[in-house]
Amino acid sequence: MVGNQMGWASVPFKSRTLVSLPKQLVTGTLPNGLRYMLMPNAQPSGRAEIRLVLNVGSAAEKNHQHGHAHFIEHLAFGGTQSYPQREMVSFWEQHGMKFGQDINAMTGYDRTVYQTAVPSLPNDMELLEQSLPMVAEWLDKISILPQKVEQEKGIIQEEIRAYNTNDDFFSLKHGKGAYARLPIGTPSEVAAITSEGLRQFYTQWYNPNRATLIVVGAIDADKLQEKVKSVFGKIPAKFSSEDISPFKYDKGAQVMVLHDELISSTSAELIVPHRVNPQRTMGDALEIQLGKLLMLLAERRLRALGMRSSLSDAWYLGNINHFTTSVGAPDVQSLRDSVRQVAMAFQQMVTDGWCGPELRSAKRHFIASMQQKNPTRARSSAVWCDDFIDYAVVGDRYFSDSLQWQQLITGINETTSADLQRMLKRWMQAADQSLLVAVRTNRMKQSEESEAERSKLWEWFWKKGTRGRRPHYEYREVEEAASQEVKIPKEISTFPAYDERMVVEQKFYSNLKITDARLKNGLRIVLKPTPSADSLMHISVIAPQGTASIPIEKYNLLEGTAGYMDMGGTRSLSAEALPDFQMSHGITLITSMEHHWHGFLGQTATKNSRLFYNFLREKWLYPELRYNDFEDVRQELLEQHGKETTLSRMLHRSPEHLINQEVDKWAGHVLPFTAEEPDSLDLKRMKLDDMAEFYHNLYAPTEQTTIIVTGTFDAQEELKRIAAVFSQLPAAHPLPSTQRPWATPSQSAETWLQFSDNAEEKTELLRIERLWSGQYEPGLRPSLVLKLMRDALRQRVIEIVREKEGLVYSPYVSLFYDASPWAHFLMDVSLTAAPNQRKKIQEVMTEIEKNLKQVPLSEAELAQLKRPFLIAKNDELAPDDAAAWRMAIERLIKNEESLEDFNRYEEVLDSIRPEDVQRGFQTLIQQQHWLFLAE
Repeated sequence: MVGNQMGWASVPFKSRTLVSLPKQLVTGTLPNGLRYMLMPNAQPSGRAEIRLVLNVGSAAEKNHQHGHAHFIEHLAFGGTQSYPQREMVSFWEQHGMKFGQDINAMTGYDRTVYQTAVPSLPNDMELLEQSLPMVAEWLDKISILPQKVEQEKGIIQEEIRAYNTNDDFFSLKHGKGAYARLPIGTPSEVAAITSEGLRQFYTQWYNPNRATLIVVGAIDADKLQEKVKSVFGKIPAKFSSEDISPFKYDKGAQVMVLHDELISSTSAELIVPHRVNPQRTMGDALEIQLGKLLMLLAERRLRALGMRSSLSDAWYLGNINHFTTSVGAPDVQSLRDSVRQVAMAFQQMVTDGWCGPELRSAKRHFIASMQQKNPTRARSSAVWCDDFIDYAVVGDRYFSDSLQWQQLITGINETTSADLQRMLKRWMQAADQSLLVAVRTNRMKQSEESEAERSKLWEWFWKKGTRGRRPHYEYREVEEAASQEVKIPKEISTFPAYDERMVVEQKFYSNLKITDARLKNGLRIVLKPTPSADSLMHISVIAPQGTASIPIEKYNLLEGTAGYMDMGGTRSLSAEALPDFQMSHGITLITSMEHHWHGFLGQTATKNSRLFYNFLREKWLYPELRYNDFEDVRQELLEQHGKETTLSRMLHRSPEHLINQEVDKWAGHVLPFTAEEPDSLDLKRMKLDDMAEFYHNLYAPTEQTTIIVTGTFDAQEELKRIAAVFSQLPAAHPLPSTQRPWATPSQSAETWLQFSDNAEEKTELLRIERLWSGQYEPGLRPSLVLKLMRDALRQRVIEIVREKEGLVYSPYVSLFYDASPWAHFLMDVSLTAAPNQRKKIQEVMTEIEKNLKQVPLSEAELAQLKRPFLIAKNDELAPDDAAAWRMAIERLIKNEESLEDFNRYEEVLDSIRPEDVQRGFQTLIQQQHWLFLAE
């Protein structure tokens, strides 16, 4: 049996058993119909996530109500009966939550979800308990006032203006009826909305029997349950029996053709919508997993038949899955023939199925991947909330019990070819009801065929395939390579001895539980244990200087050094032997090279850490040079030289790319000189030996080089292992810095980026970036001042530009700062609006900036801005999150923010006064710029 081969005992499968909810979950239903789900969870600590879920969305709207569900969601934060205007939002913001991030909502077709989070502890739920009456008022006391409705229309109009489905075939895939339109509504529909109409929709659908309260986090669930009953039990019962429109498609084939001159071939997605059950029972779960196994088997078969196509079956909307087959061909006629061939192959699978060896091989791989998943793994409270939202709306249950997971694997193992044949047959029969064809081609229309004729033609090719008959398929079993013992060279398998003289300095930061040591040769070692069940370690090596240190005349010859060094193994472990070594020991390692930094990034199982360190040392000192591979790549580059790629054409027409390019210049994310594309002469002059010389010169210094290790290990023992290996590196000082001085891209007040041929007055959307830049003194405290400046600016932009003036929908304020090499920062306010609002936005923004320079923040406002810092630090740096800690320590070192300061983070943050933030606005900002792009 597969189960015995995989090393687990077979557990009986029972299809009617419900998928278990988490044991610690407390659930109930109040007399008025409201359901609640309360669960203690430790990640992150000190916080509780709150969700109010309404089983109603835009699909419930009548023709005269389009946009109403989404509009009410907007009004919910504008005030309720007991908490008028923004009192509710202000309360949460005062306790560290951010509007738009921690305080938010969404409206879909079948749901409306309100979310927030508050500081909480199981023995101190005061803020959580104070929040419950506010959340309860969303159910029956939202203020729907004519003046507020008119004000909110402008904001929603801007949201519509900036909205993008990011799916060229949205209208095809969304079928007919309520799901064919966006929940947000159209500009004309929003303009026609009245307060009376909103009240009617609100009264009809916002009923307790359609609501579920979800609270997950640092809570006492039993105690909170009593509070929930007290607060939410007072809401009057209003039971609505009206049905919501189902998701459906017209019968027959529906075809949509998109002409795109950027692509070089023709492709199509053949989509078969079919009904699915929510994952309530073990039988439902098995059906979902068997669909994935079926995809694996079918893809393998098509590949064996020489057909280039990819398959998927995934939930789309409502109770509908999309069974999708993607095919490609040089032209439409060839594409249709490919579809016929694929359909014929599907029909053969339905008729003949899969032989025993073919099915066993697929099962073995599929079950092996399932065994890697742990349904009891720790998850954040926000992730649990997402799972519970699906449970509240459609009944989906997610696995949290390892025994049931093993039962599911048993069910997969017992599945026969006939079971999968029946499933594929049902899907193929569903195509008789609806078949969606999404075609993308670079050729303009060659014929005058109507849409109906085109649909019939595609349907004919599909059905011709399903009625055809392929020759009998003979499965050729490929003997799977047995894992062999990988011969490890002595340079990697021999572990050097530790001598206490190797470590010359060591500090321990008690709050962070970080050990900071220095070796005799100058290497710095930072160790942060983050114990977890996976027993993995994350290792990062960072050192200053990177590709920006290459002389301009040699840039094109050396810029790709890191990639070419990664082509090979080491002096004693060749590239051919490298994959087996890494796979058998759970080791990954890449060479990293940025503009201003270089190093390595890797991961290993804790038990193999000494092997990893030896391997890293060998790669560091003696990388293998793959001359033949280098020559192959160079010849390929020469062949492609001068040809415009599809990606470059797409980027050229991307407004986001144009904007990001310009912002990157201001942020210092690009080289301080113009690097031209390599020409054929550059490619011919490239030498691997020159790259190796640059690599060795760059990586030789041990001073200012830091090795960061996070994961499951004992710090003192690991320090000895690291010191024993890396003390062998010869001491060396960094090369003199060749960094050029920082210079802003432009001194002008405004830059207009023209996209396509549109002039400002012809466009419907204007992208606006307000850029502030300057230099600062590196360190934790100055960087915190910059972040407080960003958040103060953000708060005013939301309160004034969005809420008060209604000029934009979703403003965003970002901050980029780098201590090395220029100690430079950029603050960027990103806005999208109607072009005719540009002058007004500039006036309002100018007034905000003037006020921040002239008037210091109040103590209360500064305290409010500081609170999210502590919450975010706690959320991002969970005790067992090795990857997050590695990245955080790396950022600290790169930005010259000391571990000593980070160890007393709260004290440093508390030391910042209102005048410090005001002084930042007055003195740090040296350049101000407007950047515009009209679409």
